[in-house]
Amino acid sequence: MYRRASIASRAFTLIELLVVISIIAVLISLTLPALGKARETARRLKCMVNQKSIGTAFQYYMDEQSGGMLPYILPLQTSVRQPNGSQNDASMLELLEQYLGVPAPKKGEDGLYKVTDPYKCPSDADGHPANGEPNSVWATFGTSYNYVPGELMMFSEIVFNLRDPRRPVTKAIEEAGRFPLLQDYADWHPGNAHGPGKCACFFGDMSADWSIEPTSEQAEKILANIARFGGVGFGG
Repeated sequence: MYRRASIASRAFTLIELLVVISIIAVLISLTLPALGKARETARRLKCMVNQKSIGTAFQYYMDEQSGGMLPYILPLQTSVRQPNGSQNDASMLELLEQYLGVPAPKKGEDGLYKVTDPYKCPSDADGHPANGEPNSVWATFGTSYNYVPGELMMFSEIVFNLRDPRRPVTKAIEEAGRFPLLQDYADWHPGNAHGPGKCACFFGDMSADWSIEPTSEQAEKILANIARFGGVGFGG
């Protein structure tokens, strides 16, 4: 009799069991958002490490091949060739292969790229709403990262009719100060209170951090300096 009573006294009642379950549910609800935030922080840090690696490869290229000038390559790095066969033919994937020490991504039989680090952002995933396409950006273009000076060079070639915009754009970016060399193609990283949800590698020191968006005054100054260094008129 004593043994049976002892066993019964140690058993959970239904109310006690429900209380324990409720406590566990509360703990899970508090823990899951923190775990999700920690995962995103880890993905963002990995993204910045990738971009810094590519930025360092850019610096090696400029030191050894171009006399400090940024290369004229496509903004979103893809191996698609331009019909006119201009300097814009080269892609970042081909240009930096020897400086990164990893093979450039190649397309598979399905037409999508097979990509490894440092070319892809871990938050660039298939079906991500920011991509606008069912596939990840890296699978479509070979990398998750956009070469921002390439946009300025294309603009300068079209608008200012510059045959070789490398020097004007490089000099204008140098005078601009902190300017993104690379950045995520889309807003994959939530949490930036002062700009887009993108990581970036900045020209000059090749540091990586949250990206920034230039003000209209800064953008106009950059364009004016491109025109000035390119020997053309700009503005009123």
